[in-house]
Amino acid sequence: VTAPVVRTTLVQTVTAEGTVNPQNLILVGTQVSGTISELDVDYNSEVRVGQVMAKIDPTTFRDALASATASHMQYGNQYAAGVASAQSAVQNVATDKQNALAARAALASSAAQVAKAKTAAALAALTVQRDAVLLTHGYVAQNQYDTDTSARVAAQAALTAAQLAVDQARAQAAA
Repeated sequence: VTAPVVRTTLVQTVTAEGTVNPQNLILVGTQVSGTISELDVDYNSEVRVGQVMAKIDPTTFRDALASATASHMQYGNQYAAGVASAQSAVQNVATDKQNALAARAALASSAAQVAKAKTAAALAALTVQRDAVLLTHGYVAQNQYDTDTSARVAAQAALTAAQLAVDQARAQAAA
C-alpha cells in the first residue's frame, strides 16, 4: 500500500499498570474534632502555607458555648441569691440584737417599777398600821384611816401589776 507523504504529528501511547504515588505526602491533623462542613482542597491539590483546607461545623461548639453561658448565668444568679440571703440574715441578726436590747431595757424598767411599787406598798402598810393606833386614841378620823387603807390596797395592786410586767418582760427577753 502506498500513500502520499504528509506532514502530521506523531502520537505515541504508553500504557502502564500500578499505583501512582505522590512525590510529597503530608499528613494533616487538627486540634479539635468534629464534622467537616466545608472541604476546600481535593486529592493532589497544591496547597500553600496558611491556606484553609477544611472547616469544621461550628454548631456543636456554639451549643457548648450557649450551655456554658447559661450555666454561668445560673451560678451568677445563685451567687446573687446567696448574697441577698446572707445580707438578710445579717439584717435579721441586727434586728434581733435591737429587740434583745429593748427587751432587756423593758425588763430593767419593769424591775425598777417593782422596786418602786414595793416601797409604795410598804409605806401604805406602815401608814395604815400607824392610823390604826391613832384611830383607837381618836387622833385620826375614820375617813383618813379608810383612805389610807384604800391607798394600801391600790399600792398592793400596783406591786402585783409591776411583778406581772417583770414576768412578761422576762418572757419577751427569753423569746
